[in-house]
Amino acid sequence: MARLSCIMVGYFRGLMIELYDYGIQMEMKKRWLNHDDAVNGALELPNDQLLSWSDDGTLRLWTAHGIKISLSGHEKSVEGLQILDGYLISWDYNILRIWSAEGRGTDPLPAHEGEIKGVWALSDKMLLSWDYSTMRLWDVNRNLNDTLIYNTVTPNDLRMWLDKHNINWQAFIQNWEWYALAPERGLLAWRNGNALWLCRAETGEQLATFHTESEIKVARFLQGGEVIALGCANGQVIFLKVQAWALTSSPASATAS
Repeated sequence: MARLSCIMVGYFRGLMIELYDYGIQMEMKKRWLNHDDAVNGALELPNDQLLSWSDDGTLRLWTAHGIKISLSGHEKSVEGLQILDGYLISWDYNILRIWSAEGRGTDPLPAHEGEIKGVWALSDKMLLSWDYSTMRLWDVNRNLNDTLIYNTVTPNDLRMWLDKHNINWQAFIQNWEWYALAPERGLLAWRNGNALWLCRAETGEQLATFHTESEIKVARFLQGGEVIALGCANGQVIFLKVQAWALTSSPASATAS
């Protein structure tokens, strides 16, 4: 039976990274302990190497014999990492840093005014970063190519902006936490604040909108795309029957106890 490798990142049993083989039984292969604060993530690289990032503001490259390179330069917790054409892209609260394969880092790039919620490595050495309201497109030379205030646009507007920059719409919505997909019916739902849009997944064409009393924290399609369940910040749970909503905008709802 084929066995896969899985990285377990330790938060509460010390500041450690554990590498396991798992099949019928879990078997620990290696444990590393060298970060000075909680480990936020790790990637398994070729040649039995690991790359980790931590609340201590560092990225660290590990081999089977221990730490190989430590990259320092973030003043705050390193929240995430992407790899793009031989470059490492890391970010903390609102700062991006770009590292060469030799470990040379650029000056800190103040990418956003608010907290960075994610960074996506695109083709042609381009990066897409976003906070709660703004998307920004960069190249690895730290040049800002374009900005979109996306909480003021419709999904169709967003689709047109992505198309303008040759960013694949389908790949985008499948990796975006504000979207829910119902591929059986070719539908997607986009939540933003207290608004929800129902759209065609292929085109971003808007079919219907719905507004709640408080922020929508989660949206999920149920019953093969026939129902959308919303969980709101005020504790309300709302069930939208898609056909009835699109035609009449009169959803059924229930309040969580």
